[in-house]
Amino acid sequence: EPVREHRAGRWIVEPTWPSPTIENLTWYLAPGGALHEAPALPQVVEIQSPQTTGSTGGDWCGFGADGETPMDQRADDGRSLSFDTSPLAAPIEILGAPTVQLRLSATEAVALLAVRLTDVAPDGTSSLVTYGLLNLTHRDSHEHPTPLVPGEFYDVTVPLNDIAHGFPAGHAIRLAVSTSYWPLAWPAPHAAVLSFDLGACTLALPVREPRPEDLTIRLFDEPEAAPAATRHIALRPPRFVRSFERDLTTNETTYRLFSEGGDLESGAVMHVDAINMDLGHTVERRFTIGETDPLSARAEITEKLLMRRAGWRVRIEAMTRVSADAEAFRVEASLRATEGDEEVFKREWDERIPRDLL
Repeated sequence: EPVREHRAGRWIVEPTWPSPTIENLTWYLAPGGALHEAPALPQVVEIQSPQTTGSTGGDWCGFGADGETPMDQRADDGRSLSFDTSPLAAPIEILGAPTVQLRLSATEAVALLAVRLTDVAPDGTSSLVTYGLLNLTHRDSHEHPTPLVPGEFYDVTVPLNDIAHGFPAGHAIRLAVSTSYWPLAWPAPHAAVLSFDLGACTLALPVREPRPEDLTIRLFDEPEAAPAATRHIALRPPRFVRSFERDLTTNETTYRLFSEGGDLESGAVMHVDAINMDLGHTVERRFTIGETDPLSARAEITEKLLMRRAGWRVRIEAMTRVSADAEAFRVEASLRATEGDEEVFKREWDERIPRDLL
């Protein structure tokens, strides 16, 4: 669910880290989209994901606002190579960073790899547990990336983000692999096909058994907050939009976030009694990409800030737009400030930054 009021869970305790009580459970990627506990027969499978893969991933570094969290992953699972365990006979709890070992080749010198771990309920719902991203030119070093040789196989390790999660009995564990993850990751300049040698591909889960010490943890008290010191009056109600828009004439998809009110949230324009000032803040973010062309990716953020009292009004407007061709990123930006009807500052930028294997 992209909006969740409550998520069940419990606190656990470890006296040291890394914990000596955590052991890796290894699963093997197998033909037919399965995860087995025994090594699989060698077989090469391929994937070239649509550029819109990643739309169910949620926001980067969200703050808990409505719609920020990942939603049902089945749409992205269908754009990926997916491998499932059988329904679990008993619960499995993990703590730490799952690790994926892959032997792969690419058709391009630069390629992106996205790996997701999901929890599949009996009704088919796929919930995101954790994920990892790797620009394959960084397979050996982030400091000294090197191009891929198309057609050559490489052994790569993809650590997923650290996580604590319990897979209930009856659920399945899914590993999904894709070649794009928009809008969380900028696409490689050319759409690559990745080939995987399943005989050398594994998933290692850091399994943690429940410990008696877990039952001794004192629960946190109810959260406390300072009383509101300032009275706010909404002069104009806020609008909040978080949506996907698909243009069927261009086959482009746009993720749009529009928000008014900023930190005040309860009004597009607010009057703050303590300082006798009206404040307004509007932000719009648009991330657009075509289904097949990675060079169609573009991101644009616009913000407007209003501050006013009787006889005095200041506005600040800012825009940043990022796009790319095969050689460089293009960054366009503008900043404009007005006092009353007079423009007091304006600056514009239009710069190119070499991609450097991104």
